[in-house]
Amino acid sequence: MQIKTCFLLFLAALFYTCQQKTTNDSNQTRLKSVYIGGVRPTSGYIESLIIIGMDMPNLAGIDELKHLKKVIIDASRIADYSDLKKVPHIELLALRRISTVKDISFLAYFTNLHSLKINDTKVESIDSLSGLVQLKTLDISNTLVHDISPLSHTKIEWLKMLKIDPGDGSNLPATLKHLIISKKYQYRMPALKSKLPDCTIVLSN
Repeated sequence: MQIKTCFLLFLAALFYTCQQKTTNDSNQTRLKSVYIGGVRPTSGYIESLIIIGMDMPNLAGIDELKHLKKVIIDASRIADYSDLKKVPHIELLALRRISTVKDISFLAYFTNLHSLKINDTKVESIDSLSGLVQLKTLDISNTLVHDISPLSHTKIEWLKMLKIDPGDGSNLPATLKHLIISKKYQYRMPALKSKLPDCTIVLSN
């Protein structure tokens, strides 16, 4: 049976712990492979990588997952996430509640990306998203983003942007079908409904 999803809730920590131990103890046999149910982490069958609540130095080796389509990293401390640049073919990426995520310029090359969630990060610029024509779902809530004009060039249909001023809607994609904004921007509703008559707009805390 093909393994479609690889959950690294414990594997990442195990691998890093073993790696550190074998590096620091010359009498130990160096770890070469980790198996889950007889399947290598580098198996071509793996399509999803999920890391939650981990403390890791980097994502080295992620490029060995040749058929990877989905990457979800949530509430984790990753010092260096630049290895994500090596998997531009993925279709879904979630980098949620990660304080080290600030620069997403590398996403300009993720032309297959359908869904992106970067909420609760330190991201300031979303310029790299302007050319992602496949992107349909986006969550930029609780980030440091102020300029949302790059979104006007996209075909996004679902957008969540809590604590970010949506303006009058002129910088939002005309393709929007569902928009979630903070209640404090309720005064923007008339202008938004005028610009986006076919969009359902939801006010949230």
